[in-house]
Amino acid sequence: MTLVAIGGPSGAGKSTLCQELASRLELDGQVARIPYWRDFHRFLADPSTYAFQNQIQAMHAVCASIDEARATGRRWVLSDNDPVRVHMVHSWLLRRQGLISRTQWGTLCRDYTKRDTGGASIYIVLLTEEATLRCRLHHRNRGEDLARSLGELPVVLSRWRELAARRAMWANGRWVHTIDAGRPIQDVAIEAWRILDCFSRAQKSLESER
Repeated sequence: MTLVAIGGPSGAGKSTLCQELASRLELDGQVARIPYWRDFHRFLADPSTYAFQNQIQAMHAVCASIDEARATGRRWVLSDNDPVRVHMVHSWLLRRQGLISRTQWGTLCRDYTKRDTGGASIYIVLLTEEATLRCRLHHRNRGEDLARSLGELPVVLSRWRELAARRAMWANGRWVHTIDAGRPIQDVAIEAWRILDCFSRAQKSLESER
């Protein structure tokens, strides 16, 4: 089983790419379905109170959903959320905003280290210009977190660009690729498909050498 994580800021097309790849993989692909966790909407209403609980629950929900998708036995599991996004982007942002204490940050770092040991084999980061992301966010009709997503977008986009450029600090053996998400989703999916195909060929080559 190969886990493919799709990262990037809100509006980059992570969920859409997961669906596109799953349709190409047919019975070989499974998308991890990640539900809202218990305190998500409380966090949106009162971030200063629920930031830490939200991140603990987010990490648990994401990892549990990925494990559930893995249990299907499909060859490929696709996810638009993973421990890297939860911790390296959103927990990092909340710490930067002063909503997570030093002690809480230490707890989240330990949880991330433990959870990320079974992380993705392939990590695709979708990046495009801020204006494109803003336009997509306005059109995707998800009002519950629109204001927060728009307000945080410049910092989140900058963080994803930093992670893409400094992949050595978190890649841990993953294949990490950045794709220009400003193009039509079909073009993005073709490029992602080539990455999966290249990875598959490399794995078969390694197996034949053993």
